[in-house]
Amino acid sequence: MTLHFCPIHVQLDEAEASGTSQASVFMSTSYGPIFAGLAGTFGIYIFPMLYLSDRRVTSPWHLLHSMIPYLFIAVSFTNILNVYAFCNLHDVSWGTKGSDKAESLPSVSSTTTAKDDGGRVVEDIRRDQSELDTDFKETVARAMQPLTSVEAVEKPTADDLDKTFRTRFIAIWLLGNAGIIIGIMQSTIDFRTKYFQALLWITFGLSLVRFFGFAWYLTGAGIFRVARLCARRR
Repeated sequence: MTLHFCPIHVQLDEAEASGTSQASVFMSTSYGPIFAGLAGTFGIYIFPMLYLSDRRVTSPWHLLHSMIPYLFIAVSFTNILNVYAFCNLHDVSWGTKGSDKAESLPSVSSTTTAKDDGGRVVEDIRRDQSELDTDFKETVARAMQPLTSVEAVEKPTADDLDKTFRTRFIAIWLLGNAGIIIGIMQSTIDFRTKYFQALLWITFGLSLVRFFGFAWYLTGAGIFRVARLCARRR
């Protein structure tokens, strides 16, 4: 903020000393984008809050105690918050999803006895030794057979595809930002000036679109409120 306002103050003093119009400072190619960026960044928050405070919808005092922390963390919005947001492109669990439920234990079958109490008892089925020997021989015969391994082609699931897309997207985004930074730092001063001017004007344009949406919503809400009052009076 100091870097923004101090040069502007110096330019205004020079314009006043030379007899030129101070409005030309605000409309110049050097400071015009700066004012547009400031208006788009802070005006979109300050003006609606002041307007809504007059309508007793909310209090404007949070502009004083919330704007300062916002200015300190606003510089991290471009990188840190976007990285965290892109990491949530897919719902990645913390390793507990599906494992926080107890597995069902094997059940024991029971039958109803013919006693008077009608209770249930567990039957112990005894098998002959010949049946046990036959089962053992079949098990040994299966174990002696050569193992034929069939390689199954594993296809990635939808969850794996989403994770892969998320990882590639974050990597491309970070590398793209690094490429832009290197390109801007290695460019000429004239190109850097035009780049930041375009960035400030784009910020102003997007904020202006949001402001028009805010005004359109209030206009529609006001028309609907007036129509409802007229309908009640009838």
